[in-house]
Amino acid sequence: MRPNLQPIVLYSFVFLLLFGCSASENSDDRNADTTSQNDVHIDTEEDIQQDSEDTSDDINEVEDIDEEVPEPSLQNVRSRGLEGMVNFSWDLPEDTIFNEIRITASPAVLMWGDAERRIGPEATEYLFDKLVNDVHYTFEIQAFSDGEEVGEAFIHDAIPVSRSLLAVGAIFDSVTRQRAPGWGALVEQAGSALSWSPDGTKLLTYLRADLRCALFDRATRQEIQLEPSDEFGTLCLPADYGWSPDSRQLAFVRRLVENGVPSDQRTTYSVLDTQTGEIESGWPNPSEIQPISNLFSIDWSPDGERLAISPSYGGRPARVMIVDTNTKDFEPDWPDSTNVPSHFFPLADMRWSPDSKRLAIAHPSGFFNTTEAGYLILNAESKEFETDWPEIVTTNPGNLAWSPDGELLILAYGHSQNTGMQVINTATRENEPGWPTDWRKIQDVAWSHDSESLAISSAESPYLLIIDRDSKTIADGWAPLTKPVGRLSWSPQHDPPTAPTDVEVTRADDSATLSWTAPADAKILDYRVTIEPAAQVDGPADYLVFDPAATEHVIEGLDPEVEYSVSISAISVFGVGEAATSSSF
Repeated sequence: MRPNLQPIVLYSFVFLLLFGCSASENSDDRNADTTSQNDVHIDTEEDIQQDSEDTSDDINEVEDIDEEVPEPSLQNVRSRGLEGMVNFSWDLPEDTIFNEIRITASPAVLMWGDAERRIGPEATEYLFDKLVNDVHYTFEIQAFSDGEEVGEAFIHDAIPVSRSLLAVGAIFDSVTRQRAPGWGALVEQAGSALSWSPDGTKLLTYLRADLRCALFDRATRQEIQLEPSDEFGTLCLPADYGWSPDSRQLAFVRRLVENGVPSDQRTTYSVLDTQTGEIESGWPNPSEIQPISNLFSIDWSPDGERLAISPSYGGRPARVMIVDTNTKDFEPDWPDSTNVPSHFFPLADMRWSPDSKRLAIAHPSGFFNTTEAGYLILNAESKEFETDWPEIVTTNPGNLAWSPDGELLILAYGHSQNTGMQVINTATRENEPGWPTDWRKIQDVAWSHDSESLAISSAESPYLLIIDRDSKTIADGWAPLTKPVGRLSWSPQHDPPTAPTDVEVTRADDSATLSWTAPADAKILDYRVTIEPAAQVDGPADYLVFDPAATEHVIEGLDPEVEYSVSISAISVFGVGEAATSSSF
């Protein structure tokens, strides 16, 4: 029996009619901007394709909204090469999930410290130290969260470079003209008595908290550990120092010991061997000639041949005594003032000229039978006073400073009510015009190593002035001091070492022994060895030999079938020196 299809057909017709009405309404909703409510719209193939594209666009928009926003990176990452260091700084984003910042340097084999440094998430600055001057380093700075990288990695190249440093309580970088980073720990301990060694590698200071003298290494900025001694310990005073030109010996003022008790008022001198930390014996004692009351000024001649000391005696004038540093005896025939009745004031200052031919002496009234305070120039060859130098512009010069090129002599007046300074041309022996001289209460003056800048410290604000020699004006850009300081000292600046000599290589199958003679013109920190061709070395082909006393080194990782060449350079605090290259082996 055939089924009755009428109800089914009828229901199907009604369903199709209702579906068509619903589709028409939906089409009207999507096209309400172009079609009236009663219009009939039939989707063409083009319309269907457009709808598909619109739908695709809508999906993309949703994906853009839901896409994870990258975590913010460190902002404004900056770097600056300093001496043996690179200073990094950056800004932190507002919302950060960092829990660590890492700075990784390469090549790791050309530095004295760890190649990767990990820093706390709140830091905005880091001083990457223990680097070799003159070496090109690459640094990657990256933020991390739970060991995962966050944001962008920043790549910076930098080359640390040695520069002259000014010790004035703080340590100033002569290039940036700001306080030198990395010296904070020393500055916190030290008083204002700071003196650089002539080779530029050591800094002498008086530690206020411990009331003792100490030497600091320029490369590490750490105290040099010497054998303990009373003379260089509790007896040492921040009065005056005299370095031998090779920086091995240091003459310094100390308290006099009487009957086993250190005096609080009487002083003498001692000489320290800075290599061993021992106090040298055999130096002449001025008290053996006549008991002295004090000794405040001391200076070693740049040629190393003489040490000048200035003992003073109660009721008698101070005198200059010259020690022959080879024989350790007082030299005869120098002017003697012991029979001239006068005051017992000590000498204010005395300084050898750079060529060691003259000794400038700043003295109070009565010195050498002179009733007017002033200065004297003592000729070291004739052992007589020269009389054709300009008269003083005021009384009681307190400090003297020859320019390193010997062309100018500064007399600084800072005692009592005296003010200003006097600049003398040593060739014409006339006062040099054009210099700003009216500075009050000058504490000290010091020339830079190149004679181009003169530093002045004052007891009144501004406490530090740097005068440019060419323009004779105050140099701009130097960070100000907030309190007065005492003595000044510019670090000497030297070239990197010359090349090692007598370089020889003895070849084995997969190694070779390199030998050399060290250059004698610098304090060596380490050596740099470079092998070519680098790609044929199983291991680093450019690295440091961490032994300043080494004269031999075994090179490993060589291919027996390859011909190599090797070069070696000595490293000092001033950078990597000239390379000595072996012939092929």
